[in-house]
Amino acid sequence: DVPDIRLVLVTDISNGADVIMAKPEIKSLKDLKGHRVGAETTALGAYVLMRALQLAGLKREDVVIVPLEFAEQEPAFKRGDVDAVVTFEPTRAKLLDAGARQIFDSSRIPGEIVDVLVVRNAYLQAHPENAQLFVKSFYRGQDYFKTNQQDALQIAAKRENTTAKDVLSSLSLMRIPTAKESRNMLMGQPPALLKNAQTLAAVMVEHKLLQKTVDVPSLFDKQALEPIMP
Repeated sequence: DVPDIRLVLVTDISNGADVIMAKPEIKSLKDLKGHRVGAETTALGAYVLMRALQLAGLKREDVVIVPLEFAEQEPAFKRGDVDAVVTFEPTRAKLLDAGARQIFDSSRIPGEIVDVLVVRNAYLQAHPENAQLFVKSFYRGQDYFKTNQQDALQIAAKRENTTAKDVLSSLSLMRIPTAKESRNMLMGQPPALLKNAQTLAAVMVEHKLLQKTVDVPSLFDKQALEPIMP
């Protein structure tokens, strides 16, 4: 069963961070027809691939989808097990260095790929102060990044076991919404994120990532969010 959850925060909006990398001879999305495409068996992987195929006028049946966990994507591509992969950083940069061609990125579907924080409704109702503290801390971190960027980059790089330069590069491919934008996306009339969420749920059912449809509007609970949003 799908847990009873609520959306409480929009953390980032992909603006080029999610990509399809292909062999050099594959020059466009249309050239994917008949080829093997590696992708995570998650909502994100399925959605990115579906939208890319739609833009190219292709159907899911026009490609061979190879399920690949994120850690498997780089070695599988380099071995030639797949002809393209749906991926993101740092695999994107590594495959570019290896000669792969980027034939799609999420900037072509602006506002459609959004990362959110979800909380079980029972916990949110029992501990709204904890959710409020988390949300406030998130925006405090945003403010710290604006005023102490280099230190913030070093902290993030250590956490992700990468370099400050790579962290900054990754951040350039996404947009971090303000508290006001997040409120509109989750609490607007209607919530700006509602249509995207409904589309994503439909994709998940189609790809059997969900066994049944979800009551998407119930994810948006203005009454529960009002006390915790800044």
